[in-house]
Amino acid sequence: MILQLTKLYVQYIVKNKKFVYNGNILPLLFHSYNNFGLTERSIEIPIIKYFLGLYKHENVLEIGNVSNHYYDEFKDMFVHKDTVDKYESGYDVINQDIADYKSDKKYDFIYSISTFEHMDSDGGRNDDYVRLKKKQKPFSSIAFSNIQYCLDNLLGEGGRMVITFPLGYLTDEVGGSLVNAEERFFSAEYIDINYIAWKMKMIVVMVMGK
Repeated sequence: MILQLTKLYVQYIVKNKKFVYNGNILPLLFHSYNNFGLTERSIEIPIIKYFLGLYKHENVLEIGNVSNHYYDEFKDMFVHKDTVDKYESGYDVINQDIADYKSDKKYDFIYSISTFEHMDSDGGRNDDYVRLKKKQKPFSSIAFSNIQYCLDNLLGEGGRMVITFPLGYLTDEVGGSLVNAEERFFSAEYIDINYIAWKMKMIVVMVMGK
């Protein structure tokens, strides 16, 4: 009986283009920009939208210019949002390394979609990697060092920070930090890490709070 109910449940999820996250049934994203239902955006964006709806927010920071490409998914969700991206130009995008970004206000919600896996060597494409690597202790990845910077300098009291990224990307230094459980060094009062299998990838969802 249990096996039959489980089978029906899975069939319902697949047929209705949905997936389960933390016991919640969320719709899979199908979009014409870098997606078509094939990339990890299919689950990352619905998860970020889930948390935006879960936590009250007025000042939001996005690290990496991703959700601007999915305006129809995020319209009317923000009171005020800043976007910081080191390389990608765009309307209202601040071109700066997040490790150097300073703000005169604290954010009550910070999020990032498939960006932190690019912050280390990035498969040899990051010319600043050797220079940046010197200041990342006690973390073995620049990505984790940057998370700590955000917690210390950008996230306000009672705020939430949600980061999603795929494991196994190129040299995957951020994956090494997870293997070493370096999140134990974060100055967060709340840390939750989930792993979601998506096609041939494993997607990490990190939720932190102060």
